[in-house]
Amino acid sequence: MAGAESGNNVGYLGKTEGGMVTSKQKQTVVEEGTELNGVLKSRCSVVVNGRFEGEIEAPELSVSAGGTVQGTMRVALLVSEGTLAGTIDAEQVQLSGTIRSQTRIKTSDLEVRLEQAGNKLEVEFGECTLDVGEDPADKLVVDASPTNGRLGTSMAPSPPVDAS
Repeated sequence: MAGAESGNNVGYLGKTEGGMVTSKQKQTVVEEGTELNGVLKSRCSVVVNGRFEGEIEAPELSVSAGGTVQGTMRVALLVSEGTLAGTIDAEQVQLSGTIRSQTRIKTSDLEVRLEQAGNKLEVEFGECTLDVGEDPADKLVVDASPTNGRLGTSMAPSPPVDAS
């Protein structure tokens, strides 16, 4: 890992490109070209520009367009323009990158920013589970399987209503 100052893994960084972390606070950075496997627990924000595989626990996680995180992520805020896979447990999630198949996202607040490809706006999800907000009586089912070619949503069936 490399940092903004002193060659260590924690530095003071300003606003990064693409709307990533914008405050001048201490950050743990996994730089581009770096591959890290293991458990990362931090009291400061984590920025992944390279590749991380394992478990991350931090107040904030930012994944740049060239970054990849695979594993378990427990954070208050996740902002990703890169690739995610695994289990995500976060208060707030902002996605504009790629979500790999078999990914589970549990969050109170989900924002998906669409990328423009030609004349169409698109978002790419593999086969994944999304749990957003409080536990609703009816669960939202997202069918993002590659076989149907489009992202569809439906509400789970409600109990039958007696019309008599």
